[in-house]
Amino acid sequence: MKTFKSLTIYFCMLLFAIAIISSCKKDKDGDNNGNNNNNPPIVDTQPTELPCSYFSEDRLLDNDTNKQVDYYINCVANVSADINIQPGVVIEFGPNAGLRIVDGGSIRAIGFEESKIIFTGKVKVKGYWKGIRVDSNSPLNELNHTIVEFAGGEEFYGKKGGIVVWSGGRLKVKNSEIINNDAAGLTAEGTNNIDVTNIELENNKFSSNTLSALQINTVLVGIVNSTNDFSGNGLPYIKCINYTSEFQVNTVWKNVNVPYLVTGAVAVIKNNSILSIQPGTRLVFDSNTGIAINEGSALKAIGTSEEPIVFRGLANAPGAWKGLYFAFTQNVNNQISHAKIENAGESQEGAIYMWASPKLSVDNVSFKNLSTCAIYGAPGSGSPNPNLTTSDLTFENVAGEICGD
Repeated sequence: MKTFKSLTIYFCMLLFAIAIISSCKKDKDGDNNGNNNNNPPIVDTQPTELPCSYFSEDRLLDNDTNKQVDYYINCVANVSADINIQPGVVIEFGPNAGLRIVDGGSIRAIGFEESKIIFTGKVKVKGYWKGIRVDSNSPLNELNHTIVEFAGGEEFYGKKGGIVVWSGGRLKVKNSEIINNDAAGLTAEGTNNIDVTNIELENNKFSSNTLSALQINTVLVGIVNSTNDFSGNGLPYIKCINYTSEFQVNTVWKNVNVPYLVTGAVAVIKNNSILSIQPGTRLVFDSNTGIAINEGSALKAIGTSEEPIVFRGLANAPGAWKGLYFAFTQNVNNQISHAKIENAGESQEGAIYMWASPKLSVDNVSFKNLSTCAIYGAPGSGSPNPNLTTSDLTFENVAGEICGD
């Protein structure tokens, strides 16, 4: 009996010892889940490099909270599928890398105010990477609560910009910052009768870009609106370049917080369309530029005494730009009211030139520093032109007031 009791005590002590050893081993080697308590699992904090072929199929780019930068792209990647980028994602680009959204592809980057999506260069220098170019006309293309910065490097198939929208491309840019790019913040090419409805800009900030906030075809001015801040860029204008396209649909030229610089050639209004200019809008014209209003079309520039519309030359000198040219049009909407016209007359006999008795009303307009007459009625207009009505005009340093044959 005593022997049995001794064996029992010995056996219990053995089990207790085994339990203690097992517990100590678990503390050293890990918990029940196999995790090492002294050496926690290694967390990958490096960005995931995406190859050029990555965007040939639909992708969802997630935000990894363990990483300061989620993804790295070191090439110009063509996006030919639908790409959805989640809030908080940060994508860095290598030298002269970029994203090109081609036909059949789309980019949908929708963040939050407190969790923006960031497209940036690996090195934080203006022009380090190309930027984002949109050729696709997908309605899914949208940048919302995003930052596009340090782009605008080498030309992106002939164009430079933090964002480039090619003719036919469709893009919404909302609540975003397009900043610190070595070019215009956004460059847009297109034609008035199609593409003016393809680009939507709402509540964005364009600042600290080397060139202008926007560089657009002049006939795309309808995409510009005052919800955006265009100030604080190297070129203090919205740059409007006249190509071969023309105003062919009714368009409103809106008043924003910087002037517009018109360059390249004369902007033409045709196809019975009306170009309306809002009060307070400031238009600055480079050499060899102006506005031509053709048969059936109209220029409706109606300012106020507090907010006159300004037409002036880039150079503050007589003859710095052509002026306004009306030909044949009998459109009753042709009106210039509460405006200033300055520095015109380059290779045109009047700051306002009228051919073939066009219909026009001009009132409360000041003419200043003109190398020619303020208003000129060309042959066929009659002298005076029966379709011209004027009132409350002022003249300063002009070659003539109302002239004709």
